[in-house]
Amino acid sequence: MIDQSPDAGRASPATPRTPDTLYDRDVRTRLYRQDPQTIRAVATLQDDSFGPGGFATVHDMMLAVEIDEPSMRIETVKAEMVGHPHRTCPSTLRDMDQLIGLRIGSGYFRELRERFGGNRGCNHLHTMAQHIGTVVSLSFAARVVENDTEAQALPHERWMLRVVQNEPRVIDSCAIWHQDGELATRMLAADT
Repeated sequence: MIDQSPDAGRASPATPRTPDTLYDRDVRTRLYRQDPQTIRAVATLQDDSFGPGGFATVHDMMLAVEIDEPSMRIETVKAEMVGHPHRTCPSTLRDMDQLIGLRIGSGYFRELRERFGGNRGCNHLHTMAQHIGTVVSLSFAARVVENDTEAQALPHERWMLRVVQNEPRVIDSCAIWHQDGELATRMLAADT
């Protein structure tokens, strides 16, 4: 299904996962250790949907960033659109350079909304930037123990305690880790 209208981009035929599928979105984010100081995050997004010509892949995009781990600042950005519904969609790729210098931490999502939210940017690139922020934040435990084979061999409770000892920012990072919650209270008591 390739729409030949003047505003069309590229779309390719797809097969619905089930006969009743109307829309299918797949967003994946992976982190890699680039070097001792750098994390590489790669997010991909694919949307399959009914449209002119039938069921097709209408969005097939990638956003990759390199992050300086000590500062958590985005150093480089690369964005691609392999599949998109409108010829003008790729014009939004250059907007992603606004991610350079942005720190993943408190205020990251607010800054994304201000820079890319609504009609200020591509919704799909914005979504991938959000996923990168979430996954980088969630990966702190993996980064804390990635080279600590002793920690990797610990039972779950002791492993969590090691994470708290090495990365106290886990406290208050979500509802489960709320400083007054059961898990944080237990971990902080075990740490004394």
